[in-house]
Amino acid sequence: MPQKSKAPQPGRMLSLIKDVQYAAYVRLESALQPLGVTAMQFRILTTLSNQDLLSSADLGRIYNVKPQTMIKQVVLLERKKLTRRHVAAGNKRVLTVELTARGREVLDACIAEGARLEAEVMQSFSDGERALYRELMIKVLRQLDTLDDAGAPAPAAQWDAEGTLPGVQRPREE
Repeated sequence: MPQKSKAPQPGRMLSLIKDVQYAAYVRLESALQPLGVTAMQFRILTTLSNQDLLSSADLGRIYNVKPQTMIKQVVLLERKKLTRRHVAAGNKRVLTVELTARGREVLDACIAEGARLEAEVMQSFSDGERALYRELMIKVLRQLDTLDDAGAPAPAAQWDAEGTLPGVQRPREE
């Protein structure tokens, strides 16, 4: 008599998603280390390459972190000469953050390293499987965005066709 397959345990899919996210994050941190940038700093540099005139408070809201957490990252990036801050036009109490030429060079190297790592991680997938995986992950992100912490419908963010918040996760296409 054939054995019945076990039904997936509730929550196991979310655990798998977290396991994949964590393993990929660790690999990305390791790949970026020779460039002197963390994964979080890579994300910040990417955001700054896509959106002008952001303050550290704006960046904190984008990444849902406390202002103190973001200002530490902004200061670290400034010390590495990857960003610089300027007084905002119209509000002398706000400092906007922008990439330096060196910041753009490092970002380009990070993008190349990220692409290399992605190709390595996804090499066991066919082109069709990669496209399907991407499509399904975008669908999950959009669904998660429609729910608040209690599982009730929440206002949707402005996801683009690639499944990213514009200016946040993807580098500017030249």
